[in-house]
Amino acid sequence: MLKFIDYSYENLKDYAPYIARCTYLCADFSLGSVFMWHERVNMQFAIYHNTFVMKLDMGDEPAFSYPIGEDVEGALDALEELVKVENWPLMFFGINEEILQQIKNSKRFDTVSENFERKWSDYLYNYEEMLLFSGKKFSGQRNHINRFAKTYGAPDFRPIEPENIPEIEKMLEEYEVNHGDGALEKMELQGTHGLLRCFKELKMYGGALYVDGKVAGFTIGELVGDMLVIHVEKALTTYTG
Repeated sequence: MLKFIDYSYENLKDYAPYIARCTYLCADFSLGSVFMWHERVNMQFAIYHNTFVMKLDMGDEPAFSYPIGEDVEGALDALEELVKVENWPLMFFGINEEILQQIKNSKRFDTVSENFERKWSDYLYNYEEMLLFSGKKFSGQRNHINRFAKTYGAPDFRPIEPENIPEIEKMLEEYEVNHGDGALEKMELQGTHGLLRCFKELKMYGGALYVDGKVAGFTIGELVGDMLVIHVEKALTTYTG
């Protein structure tokens, strides 16, 4: 039977190679997402015959990632045994259409139901569109950029390094004054502070936008396949554009 262990930062680093083996593009299968939201969903990990499974709370019931590794069928057998003993439904999260079809075509499942909630989906942008912002549909973005440049000059965007993290923390404290009243916002801000301290160790990327030598905003992202998942985007809206 699968034995799940609780999230810890060291466990996350140990299992990072398994998470990186996920072949479908889903933000749930990224180190940053697990780091930021593990507490909210009671994240746990398990290994079965060199095959990785995540478990989290989805409402009042547990949900599992579809197994990733060398013995997917064996891990599914172990999952079925576990949910039978615990009297849980076997529920998967974060799967794509290909995995859904595999589940539907599998003889091991008598009935399959699926659910999609748009509110939990993120926006997906094409790299070239974000690079150029060309065409009528991006006129609003171009206007913001032009307004910013006209007001403050050419953008001063710098990689986040250990020496400028205190400046970013100070900007984040200013940001929190007007953002962070709700439980979800507080948890996100807590995760943001934590990610600032370890994103480089987790091989992520970060940059900060400066205005007159002061941090006005910053971002942290992570490569998942050929997709850059943006985990953090924070800016002081007192700056025009």
